[in-house]
Amino acid sequence: LLNKKDLKILEYLRDVKSSLLPNNIKGFKLTFQFEPNPYMVDTELVKAYVMQEKVSMGQNILKEIKSLPERVSWKAMQDPAIMTVKRKYKNGTETRDLTVGQSFFNLFSPLSLDPLPPGTELTAQEIETRQVIEREIQFDLDVGFVFKDDLIPHAFKYFAAGRERMSQPTPSLKAP
Repeated sequence: LLNKKDLKILEYLRDVKSSLLPNNIKGFKLTFQFEPNPYMVDTELVKAYVMQEKVSMGQNILKEIKSLPERVSWKAMQDPAIMTVKRKYKNGTETRDLTVGQSFFNLFSPLSLDPLPPGTELTAQEIETRQVIEREIQFDLDVGFVFKDDLIPHAFKYFAAGRERMSQPTPSLKAP
């Protein structure tokens, strides 16, 4: 989920807050606040998880995920999901290809899956595509709940544990 460029960008993260949605809408939102930085234009990213009013077998049912802004506005050549792959060939030539990879900030890309009308028949490819999107949406929701229920309420505990690990001497790997 995190790549090296993500870690550099996250150095500018100053606060993460969780709050309920306004107007008695069931769900929650996460607000990520950044200092101005050389990577992105936005200094605040919001992820809202809207749940359905009905609960199925004790489980919340996701209705919608919204990101504000809808897409992160990256400064030129700073999108951490875009990677340059350099390829060298036996004849001495080389090419550079841009590929899309994993990034924490992919969580702020729009994901949606429109309901199908009854009786809709899908091809195997369409079924597979829908299943991939469903898994991505579920992963997104799981990450949202980890932030809301674990990381934010226990932030100081994680911070203190990290500082304690950093202050401990690294064991020597000298041969006896």
